[in-house]
Amino acid sequence: VKAHPEAIGQEIFLTKGQSILGRDFTFLRTLNAFDIEGAWRAYQGDVLALYGTFDIHVISDKDARNLVKLVNEDGGGRAKMRVIRGAEHGFSNPNGTLDDYIRAMRFGQWTAEMALERYDPRLAEESVRWMERVLDR
Repeated sequence: VKAHPEAIGQEIFLTKGQSILGRDFTFLRTLNAFDIEGAWRAYQGDVLALYGTFDIHVISDKDARNLVKLVNEDGGGRAKMRVIRGAEHGFSNPNGTLDDYIRAMRFGQWTAEMALERYDPRLAEESVRWMERVLDR
């Protein structure tokens, strides 16, 4: 905040006190001290990366694709990625277009109650199928 007050003034990130995106600043600073990419490279187990096409919180499927690459190509693990059409970050399906969902998020019309009501079972179903395949091996 002291180094770049203009960024806070422009509301690039929604902040509340000492938190950013719902997490304390110290958590994010601590997280940056770890070599998370190196840990994924070294991992040799099974991974399922899920990405919902309405997951505007992570912006794109790039991180999920990169995770699969790190685990499979660099670490020798067994990672799979599944794309769930219309699913958002909270495992819900807004039932509309992506633009409708973005508008609802922007204007506070997408509530926690709506997210619960529109829980998308496909995410759990895909996870369970993946776990069953892993356990059957």
